[in-house]
Amino acid sequence: MKTILDQLLLPYTEQIGMRLTEKNQYKDCGLTYQSDPDISDGFYWIYYFENLFAVTVYSLTTKETIKPRYDHPEYFTTGSYSAPAAQLISDSAKSKSKSKFLLSYSRPEGTFGETIQRGASFEGISITLTDSYVQELSRRVDMDANEFREECFHLNGTASIPEANIILRQMHFARPNRKIAKVYYESKITELFSFIIQWNEETKTLLGHRTISEKDDESFHYIAEYLQKNYNGHIDISTLESIAYMGRSKLSFGFKQKYGVTITEYIKKLRIERAKDLLSINHMKVGEIARMLGYKQQGSFTELFENETGFTPLEYRKNFFS
Repeated sequence: MKTILDQLLLPYTEQIGMRLTEKNQYKDCGLTYQSDPDISDGFYWIYYFENLFAVTVYSLTTKETIKPRYDHPEYFTTGSYSAPAAQLISDSAKSKSKSKFLLSYSRPEGTFGETIQRGASFEGISITLTDSYVQELSRRVDMDANEFREECFHLNGTASIPEANIILRQMHFARPNRKIAKVYYESKITELFSFIIQWNEETKTLLGHRTISEKDDESFHYIAEYLQKNYNGHIDISTLESIAYMGRSKLSFGFKQKYGVTITEYIKKLRIERAKDLLSINHMKVGEIARMLGYKQQGSFTELFENETGFTPLEYRKNFFS
């Protein structure tokens, strides 16, 4: 099995001109990459563990426009980003005059692409997780994995969570040796998400005392209609924010208050119901149905379908349409 380094980080660092170096190590543990002086000035430092998590610290200034592009699996990221980096990730960061932004987001399996303009300066720290590690973390805090994803990976730079910022700063500047690095970073990752969950719970408590206004109710209706029409494609939370004219926290909690499920769960239910309809068409292959519903990998669709219905797609077809 490929590591998180191979799948997510090397394709990016190689395309922005970073090369592994044994000199000028940033920390005793992990890997340090120096930039090609013709492309940029700076470094990337990466500590990773198998196909589970990676911690990245970076600082660079580009000397030419760079356009990295590569295929990647699903991943989840949280970090503290300087303004130029944050603005590539979140539209909300473009309207804020802050030096650092706390962001957390997820990306489905697909193709990554961005344009980094010449002269752009980036610095920060990010923690990248695979879905396997997200599920492990959700078990540690006794949460459903879907609920964990919904609560922990929708920070758009507007939230203020001092404890999270302190932990990220500690991780940025700590110098654990190779022997203790895994234990140190895993403990900090768990601590970080514990405070993000706590912040979410406190925010929900405040929002829970509010009734949904007629205007907001109409906005949530528009969101539901949009999801019903676009559930088989990539749905960006920033697009939903624009449709609803509200921030991410209010959108996420208000939608669940109205419909009883998170936005992610709502999309999943739409896909499952459509899959059931398509399985009634006997000549359609499972892989074809998976692609129609927005899944590049048939295995991902099959696993989701079985988790939701108790049947694999073929078992469902045999039991209900034969």
